[in-house]
Amino acid sequence: MDNIDYNPLYFFDKPIREKPLIRSESDPEIKKGDALQIQKPKLKVVLFEKYRPKNFNEIVGQEKPINTIKRNLDNLPHMILEGNAGVGKTTVVKVLCKELDANLLELNSSNERGIDIIRGKVMDFIRHLSLNNGLKIVFFDEADSMTPDAQFSLRTIIEKYSHSTRFIFACNDISKIIEPLKSRCKVFHFDNIKPEDMKKRLLEIINLENITINDNDLNKIIEDSNGDFRKAINDLQTI
Repeated sequence: MDNIDYNPLYFFDKPIREKPLIRSESDPEIKKGDALQIQKPKLKVVLFEKYRPKNFNEIVGQEKPINTIKRNLDNLPHMILEGNAGVGKTTVVKVLCKELDANLLELNSSNERGIDIIRGKVMDFIRHLSLNNGLKIVFFDEADSMTPDAQFSLRTIIEKYSHSTRFIFACNDISKIIEPLKSRCKVFHFDNIKPEDMKKRLLEIINLENITINDNDLNKIIEDSNGDFRKAINDLQTI
């Protein structure tokens, strides 16, 4: 038999690979077992969620509504929280649930806005006993997006289940909330965050996160936010 030269890295004239290459830690491909995989980029923490207040004392710029709510924790009314975006309405609800150890059903009414949501999710939630047998809170965020039929369906439900459940509605435009709901709720107005209050809190976050920013750029972020604290923090994160 004739001697035939062959290359061990070829088989039927096609190159083969003996072993997967081992990449360095800086390479986006990393070795795991015998297979190469793409390393997923690490997502940054959203600063607005990281620094969302955990108690009433940490909430910026809403002393008047918060003080009234705190005085009525033992006899909490149904509530409408009215004000522009990013001023703390959702945060107040989350803190309130924590303070009362309440069970929360949170609905974004821009997506879950029709009467079927009331008949389904809401009724299922309020009919069943909570795990700790405590207060239940149904929170409609962006409630001004709810259909009139959905709002009307809540009139008797609010009264029937008031022994176990509180309903809270957050909205930007209270004129889109029907009068029968307004008459069953205590309305709280949330002001835009004042620039001086916003700056104080942003400086705390800047120091904690070691963010480099000059005073002019910080003032521009505050000015552009128009009192929307969420927008200000999100803009700060892009610096």
